[in-house]
Amino acid sequence: MAWKRFGYICRKASATLTNEESVAEAISRVENEPACSLYGGSIDKNSLSRKILDKIAAIPNKDEAIKALEIYSKMDMSLHFSEPVKFKRITTYLTILTLTFVLI
Repeated sequence: MAWKRFGYICRKASATLTNEESVAEAISRVENEPACSLYGGSIDKNSLSRKILDKIAAIPNKDEAIKALEIYSKMDMSLHFSEPVKFKRITTYLTILTLTFVLI
């Protein structure tokens, strides 16, 4: 769910950013809105999505930060990272099955 929340934050921040507001302020504002909780729990501080948001917020040029937000807002990252989790589960299952076979 972190990637769905990440996508929502990027979409909402890029769409509602005002001239007086910095990109970091917009990201923080969107994350603290109650509607953001509909897209899952808060993003872990060590996750890739948090690091990307922090890097975008740290970009000194506001136009470049807005472009980065718009790029990520058009991407559905949840589809790209859901398959490796499935493969990890399958690999774990096969490993346990193999160890059980060897032990028996």
